[in-house]
Amino acid sequence: MTRILSRLFLRGLAAVLPIGLTIYIVYWLATTGESLLGSLLLLVMPEEYYVTGMGFVLAVLGITLVGALNYSWVAQSIIGLSTSILERVPLVRAVYGMIKDMMRFFVHSEKDAFDQVVMVQHESSGVRALGFVTRSSFDDLPAGIGKPGEVAVYIPMSYQLGGFMLVVPKSSVQPVEMSMEQALRLAVTAGMATNK
Repeated sequence: MTRILSRLFLRGLAAVLPIGLTIYIVYWLATTGESLLGSLLLLVMPEEYYVTGMGFVLAVLGITLVGALNYSWVAQSIIGLSTSILERVPLVRAVYGMIKDMMRFFVHSEKDAFDQVVMVQHESSGVRALGFVTRSSFDDLPAGIGKPGEVAVYIPMSYQLGGFMLVVPKSSVQPVEMSMEQALRLAVTAGMATNK
């Protein structure tokens, strides 16, 4: 009986937890934006004109504006200066670099696109792994990391944030017709996710 109840509880938790975490993260973003930018709005406008939610809307508009300005030379210069300052502080450099790389992984530009989903085949054993081609040229890296005819493939790990990079011959990778989001969901859930 205890075993059945435990299984039912875990099944219910698996159904509720993703929804609950998503709602919590959206709620946290909304309340944080509202409290921070709402306070700033109240400094420049009368309180009777303020409507709850204006701070959140301002946060969304501000982030969108930063995304649009990111293409301008002035914004790129400011971001470059900020980046160079952050990359000089030892502990901050490590955290900033990790966050920046993760954001580039999920929100890539056309020139940085690496959303080619592939299966990597181990030559002798025949074992295959799902991954993403992240680099097909190693010209800008030190010698010995990759050779012509090789590609870098990121292999995500199941049930955790992390993974590892393999440098393999192009002949060892087989493209898969699948979106990056679907493949990542499949890999992170150890193959239990579906395409729905």
